[in-house]
Amino acid sequence: MNVSWDDDDGEHDDTAEWRAVSDLIESLDGDERTHVSLGDGEAHLVCGGSAKQGLVLFVGLEGEIHQLLSETHRGEEEMVELVAAGQPGEYPVKFVVDVASARKAARTFMEDGAVDPSLEWERQ
Repeated sequence: MNVSWDDDDGEHDDTAEWRAVSDLIESLDGDERTHVSLGDGEAHLVCGGSAKQGLVLFVGLEGEIHQLLSETHRGEEEMVELVAAGQPGEYPVKFVVDVASARKAARTFMEDGAVDPSLEWERQ
């Protein structure tokens, strides 16, 4: 699986094992490290933001985008400002997730190339 991320040294692109991807997600700070992307052909996962303030994560599969939903803020329309992929933006709080949910989604994507059925998703 191809993995890309940003940090204070710029953009990186590599193949990685699960432990490295997990560490990259946990190290997102919304400043120097703002995104981690996983891809394998047409399928991709992008996680951005800050592990402390909140993360946004989506999976692109078979031409559809699946946005991971927050377990605690479903249905809420309040906006939260985050920096994802180096770009500041406002995101609905219902899409702002914690590290544990992001890691679970990323692990399932790496292992199965799919969205985790135990998590809530919204198709875009």
